[in-house]
Amino acid sequence: MIPAIQSELRKFLSTKMWWVLAIVTVGYVGLSALSTAWALGWLLTDGMASAGAGSEDVGMITAAMGDYHGMVYGMAASLGYFIAAMMGALAVTAEYRHNTIAVTFLAEPRRWIVVLAKVVAALPMGLILAVVAVVSALGLGALGFVVAGDATHLGDSSTWRLAGLQLVTLMLWTAIGTGLGLLVRSQVGVIIGVLVFTLLLEPILRMIFMIFESTRSISRFLPSAASEAAAGGESAYSLVSDTGTVDLLSVPQGILVLLAYGVVFGVAGYFLRVRRDVA
Repeated sequence: MIPAIQSELRKFLSTKMWWVLAIVTVGYVGLSALSTAWALGWLLTDGMASAGAGSEDVGMITAAMGDYHGMVYGMAASLGYFIAAMMGALAVTAEYRHNTIAVTFLAEPRRWIVVLAKVVAALPMGLILAVVAVVSALGLGALGFVVAGDATHLGDSSTWRLAGLQLVTLMLWTAIGTGLGLLVRSQVGVIIGVLVFTLLLEPILRMIFMIFESTRSISRFLPSAASEAAAGGESAYSLVSDTGTVDLLSVPQGILVLLAYGVVFGVAGYFLRVRRDVA
């Protein structure tokens, strides 16, 4: 088992994929945190003052928005989860694309060992990407608050609890992506599918589910909502909710949902794809 894990780690580190995705993470998560922090910070400082709002009005709006600092700092998980998933998925699909999977199975005929090794090797790589995402969200998010003249709350214990939970969440998503790659196998299919779902279909579905009371609870189980819950962060959808809050799952429940995604993808990939003959 250990040689198989070492082999999978070498496959991760011997390609450009991990550091290219790290750069993408800084751009996407970091710049999103920076712009959102500046916009919200400005709204509650100079923006409200320019509109002639008093301290009571600002307090009411701040209370209605919820923990917007946690929402900004939590973008590592709520936005970066699909990048972590893509890292795991691309590591698997690259083997099928270049047909090196045949050599992998010849070196280790027990295919379930190969699957477990890929999942285990994905965890430390997910941790690297998670650190990049969390540092980007905290660093550039805090910069946005400073520029807007708002407090950063970097000294709060809740901020660092959020950071720690996001590391765990993104590590889980890298493992989930590995299972997704085993199931789909097509590299182009994984890239298109993940991007279309996370950037287009899921936000639309989540908004639709939130409109109706009967379906609002379903939105809690969508990937981005589960990531927010597992990380213990505030949801960006609070800003468009009629109550100013979104009923997320608890942290343990969010982690369990993520584990369920991983088990479903991994088991389905193993029985439907991995056990087949390699073309």
